Amino acid sequence: MKKRAATALFLAVSLAFTGCSVKDKKNSENKAVQVSELAYEESPDSGKFAAQETELPGDMSYAEGILRLSGDKLLIYGRDAKDGIIAYKTDEKLEYFESIVFDDVDLQGSELIFTEAEDGNIYIAGSKEDSAILYKFSSDGKLLSESEIAVEADERICSAVYTGSGLLLCMSSKLMTANDNGNITGDIPAPVDSFFTDAAVDSGGRIMVQLSSKNNSELREIDAVTRKFKGERYILSSGVGGRMFCGSGEYSLYIGGVYGITEEKCCKVVDMLPAGFNVGELRGLTALSSGDFFGITGKNESKIVRITRDPMSEDTRRTEITAAFVGNDEVSGMALEFNKKSRKYTVKTVDYLLGSEGGSPREEYDNALRNLFLDVSSGKSPDIVVMYDDDTFNELAAKGMFEDLYEFMDNDDEVSRETFLSNVLKAMETDGKLYGISNTFGARSMAIKSEFTPDGDWDIDTLESILDANSGMDLFVSANNREAVFSLLLNEQSFVDHKDHTCDFTSDRFIRLLEFCGRFPSSEEYYSGMEDDVSGNALMKESYISDFREFKGDENALGTTEIKLIGYPGTEGVLTTGAHYAILRDSKNKEGAWAFLRTYFLPENQCRIYRGALPVTEKAYRSVTEASMEAPYFIDDDGEKMTYNEESPTLSRDEYEYLDGYIRSLTSCAGSSNSTEIKTICFEEVTAYFMGQRSAEEAAGLIQNRVSIYLAEKQ
Repeated sequence: MKKRAATALFLAVSLAFTGCSVKDKKNSENKAVQVSELAYEESPDSGKFAAQETELPGDMSYAEGILRLSGDKLLIYGRDAKDGIIAYKTDEKLEYFESIVFDDVDLQGSELIFTEAEDGNIYIAGSKEDSAILYKFSSDGKLLSESEIAVEADERICSAVYTGSGLLLCMSSKLMTANDNGNITGDIPAPVDSFFTDAAVDSGGRIMVQLSSKNNSELREIDAVTRKFKGERYILSSGVGGRMFCGSGEYSLYIGGVYGITEEKCCKVVDMLPAGFNVGELRGLTALSSGDFFGITGKNESKIVRITRDPMSEDTRRTEITAAFVGNDEVSGMALEFNKKSRKYTVKTVDYLLGSEGGSPREEYDNALRNLFLDVSSGKSPDIVVMYDDDTFNELAAKGMFEDLYEFMDNDDEVSRETFLSNVLKAMETDGKLYGISNTFGARSMAIKSEFTPDGDWDIDTLESILDANSGMDLFVSANNREAVFSLLLNEQSFVDHKDHTCDFTSDRFIRLLEFCGRFPSSEEYYSGMEDDVSGNALMKESYISDFREFKGDENALGTTEIKLIGYPGTEGVLTTGAHYAILRDSKNKEGAWAFLRTYFLPENQCRIYRGALPVTEKAYRSVTEASMEAPYFIDDDGEKMTYNEESPTLSRDEYEYLDGYIRSLTSCAGSSNSTEIKTICFEEVTAYFMGQRSAEEAAGLIQNRVSIYLAEKQ
């Protein structure tokens, strides 16, 4: 049975454990264990929840978690203003708060882990640099015992479970068992190539642990007495993970925020995003007997949050907009901000990576992208799609699946065509229409020492003549082998006409490129004979401008302050983009879809883009790029500009104006990825030419044939 790959998102979550009321390396592979894939689904009521916030009680300044006690009582625990440990008992209605002060506890700076024993005693654990401490307290805060536990320097206790006969302490490399007084009695190593991320007791009293490996995450049951795994392996859907806590009703266990687990399925129970609340930001989640949930939100100013089902809330009466994507967390964050402010629309996000099958993360991603493509193609469309894959997006655009965004801009006084850099919009157009837009961009080109800048044509013949006339120079700063040179100079999109679905790989320009690259040694010959990968005497280098300061890095790499950007031999430089954001032609809520999409281009959101990408709006672009002429800075709480990293390179006014002018001159787009199917075809066929098994013309003919078929299939 195939496994589902899963992203290991689980170490960054809140680490406290809420209770309800194994197999080691030696025997982990001795016999086959049944594997059950938990089918992913979403509850139809998942978005019908509301959040109610309550201030922290008494002297508590920061809450770390909520422990569900016996008798439907709760224990809210955290720190006071002096970093002392403090807790309050309460009921599910928060009608009273009874304080408990835990004295003589040396856990300053440590994350706290609470769990309750059957007799009502409370255990508190915490980790230090090379040890952990486990305290046992009576229910009124009296210290009963204290134990120090030796742990590896880079490990910590992440959760604790009371088993009925003692404790189970969870660390990434192993589980440790301890008796009632906190003395360690044994351990359970994690299976090879796996690590533990959490442990909890489910509603049936089973001790469940969460394991992660390279390709998947799973749930296993542990027998704390025999210290062995038992029962089946339950493979989690991709993207499902986080802190576990005891289930209720049909769900034996809850994970993260909030997925319910049964023997057959993993169900998204709560989705607070439509109401403008991110469950994933909560810590210390616990389920109540009523079916509601409690958690803690906030960093510096914690609050208690009750998540309750409220199908008649105002939020559920807003028009719902669906945004679909494959593993793009940025969409959920923007939807959260939008839903907090909008009274007319609410955005629901659908991540096709959740529940996607595959033997590896790449296969899983490809399957998710394929499913999204099929849904859009067949009319089962969301309102908005977000895609990083250029080929898939272009294919859907060619099929007429997307709306022209210019029609929305032309009726928008704030986010109009004039809001953007005109050449960036031009580069993203198709036949004068804007089917998709990115909120960021960059530029790729070749940087050459100014003294070698060609006066006339810039092509392979010119490049070869310059290199031949300067025999003591390397072509590039590093990787001067034929495979790397071909990769850098290819610019495969310049040989393709996506509008007419044709290509021109049998042209003299492409054949000359192959012949030029063939003069360089193979990668094996190059690396086996080199002493230093950086020559310092290079003619040029590829330049990727996602931050204007990178221009200074190009100067340093070429050893001169006089460089020029000249594009690729035979073609200009290209713009690169982030994800494609598009509105579906079949959307029933196009105005609402634009209302959400336009928020990406409002000043407050575009100006959040600092380093690693350039904003697409004119005002934000100028603000971000002009900062390259001064030391990096931030604005403090008093509104004062505070500089930092004074040694960071800064551009002169002349350098800035040159770079700005060059970027504004570019009008072609390479999309969001350099790794396209067409580039893959080129590399597969050119290898035989490099190895002397076919001529450049033969290799070009095979590439032409394969790419032509590929383009025809996309029509």
